[in-house]
Amino acid sequence: MLLLNEGRRPLLDFLRNLTPQALLVSTAIVLADDLDFRRVDFGNWFQTGAVFLCAAFALLAFFANMDLFIDGLLDGLASYSRVARRLRRRGVAPRAATLATLRMIFRQRPTLFLDYVATVTLLNVAWVAIALAAISASRAALR
Repeated sequence: MLLLNEGRRPLLDFLRNLTPQALLVSTAIVLADDLDFRRVDFGNWFQTGAVFLCAAFALLAFFANMDLFIDGLLDGLASYSRVARRLRRRGVAPRAATLATLRMIFRQRPTLFLDYVATVTLLNVAWVAIALAAISASRAALR
């Protein structure tokens, strides 16, 4: 599998970059604790702006980290993405083109398919881990 061979560096970089994301989300949660989002109040505009800024940076950091991880790990999917684009140009629906491409990957290179599944799973687990770490840290900070 790629995750255990040439994917070690992208995996470690991805995991290393999760900590700042958890810090940004927990900071947003701590700052949002005093805010009342049920009504508009311009008296606390600085704190509200800081909450939205931290949340936006956390999302941007996650997507940038995810993009670097996928680029570094799944270079072998380039030829298959060309197949999907050709299918789309022929009028195949996006979902059908994606499923046909995934079936092709599964038949031709099952280890690459497993890497794809592992990558998608890891990204989802990472997002949940960030959320849980941020909630735990913010709860500890608010005590």
